[in-house]
Amino acid sequence: MNINLDMVGRDPQPDTIIGVGKQYTNLGKITEEILLEHPELGLTVIEDPEPEDQLFFRSDHLHFINKDIPAIFFTGGEHPDYHQPSDESDKIDFQQTTRLTKMVFYLGARIATGTVSPEWTEEGLAEVRRIIAESGGN
Repeated sequence: MNINLDMVGRDPQPDTIIGVGKQYTNLGKITEEILLEHPELGLTVIEDPEPEDQLFFRSDHLHFINKDIPAIFFTGGEHPDYHQPSDESDKIDFQQTTRLTKMVFYLGARIATGTVSPEWTEEGLAEVRRIIAESGGN
């Protein structure tokens, strides 16, 4: 399994995080269960609001999904300072980042110690394979 975090801590909605690819595996469902068990985190994970950008197929976890390894990508999305010299650490919301880190810890712990394993949904894996094939595999 791969859990990827990128572009976090600068979210315009500090209680919302994007779970890119959450619909393709059971990792999205497990994350939702964790958030119900830990309301103190105060987070909501939403699906990618811009799926046409195919962000799930353009980030660090791509090599994992190319090998059929389940993955989920948590992000706050792009912000005005993305890839700019002005993207400084003093703009990071460390409280939100801490809550997200705890959520990911709980997700990893659930997988490591639980009875559930990360799995693709049948439809999810077929869709991911189709998109990868149409894009030439990268």
